Amino acid sequence: MPSAMDRSSLASNRMMQAALRLTCLALIPLAGCSEMKGMVRSPFAPRTAAADSASGTDPYLAGHEKRPNANNEALLAKASNAPVSPDSGPVTLGNPESAVATRDTPIVRSTAHPAVTETQSVTQTPANQLAALEPPTTTRPEIAAPELAPPASRTAELAAPTQPAKPQIDIGTVVKMSKERMAKLTNYQVRINRQERVGDALQPPEDVVLSIRRNPKAVRLEWTEGSHKGREVIYASNEPGGLMHVHSGDTLVPVPDLTLPPDSALVMRNSRHPITEAGFDTILQHVEDGLSSKDPRAKNTFEGLETPAQIGRPCYKLARLTPKNENWLVYIDKETLYPALVEARDLRGELLERYIFRDVKGNLNDLAANEAFDAGARWKSGTTSGLLGRIARATSGDAKTTSTPTQR
Repeated sequence: MPSAMDRSSLASNRMMQAALRLTCLALIPLAGCSEMKGMVRSPFAPRTAAADSASGTDPYLAGHEKRPNANNEALLAKASNAPVSPDSGPVTLGNPESAVATRDTPIVRSTAHPAVTETQSVTQTPANQLAALEPPTTTRPEIAAPELAPPASRTAELAAPTQPAKPQIDIGTVVKMSKERMAKLTNYQVRINRQERVGDALQPPEDVVLSIRRNPKAVRLEWTEGSHKGREVIYASNEPGGLMHVHSGDTLVPVPDLTLPPDSALVMRNSRHPITEAGFDTILQHVEDGLSSKDPRAKNTFEGLETPAQIGRPCYKLARLTPKNENWLVYIDKETLYPALVEARDLRGELLERYIFRDVKGNLNDLAANEAFDAGARWKSGTTSGLLGRIARATSGDAKTTSTPTQR
């Protein structure tokens, strides 16, 4: 006989079986729903693939009434907002059985679930149906690393248009630009206001007109006003003997024209420099020589732009200290690139000389003519070789000796 423990165990098993049957019976109506199909199976009617293939009919749909295809058409039209055919029949929303169709009839799926397509065949296997009901796997998008913005200074540099770098301005650059400008001239004429200290005496300022032929070099000085009005001096480097010619003009006591060496004492008595040094080329050459000087006492400084009162226009200011302890200032006109002002002072600040250049005119036709620097043709009279000429030549030595430019 079974013991009391066996009887208690048997009763418990029977109660569990009864509860399991009740649960299965409650789930049987849901077994035909498309969403539950293949999920719940009655333990009393196991499904096999062989049975399904043999009968050709799903045993879990056999007990349900087949709905006409019109319901499915109506549901499809509802989902796609398409018109419903007149003979499709009424459709009851929310009824689970309305979504059940035959094996070959597509059923409507809710578009709210991203993993389920709009139409799906009921021939899917339970495994496929369960996979379709699983929530979609969300792929996390790749997050690109943020690009670091360049610093503000770098941003401004990138945004700014590329421009060619400006050349560095210094004394050498200014002299080079001025010489390039001068290279375009074959001759020029300029008005000069000059004042020089000769010996210990500072001469009064005077106005002269300077005419230059650059190659071969020729110089003509004219006094158009003042006490020396009418005086002219001509020098031509290609003339035999390298002499200069002086025309005194109209004077109370007539003075014949003279032929003198450029460095004669009679000439240098009224000037610090011989006529051979006249012109812009000599000024630029002195500055260039100062830059290449090896003398430690020589100093050259570029002091930027300045507007001298005597010029009234911006000029490049070049400062020089020569080995003779003379302070020179050379102003180059910023626009024309010609020398505009040259001034020299000693260490005490005393004025040694000042040249102001105005009204430069280049490449003049009358200066290109041979007669422009021919004393005989210009003055219509021969130069004297008499007593005055002999006295002047005797004072400075041989008349054929040419002067050597003084280093400034």
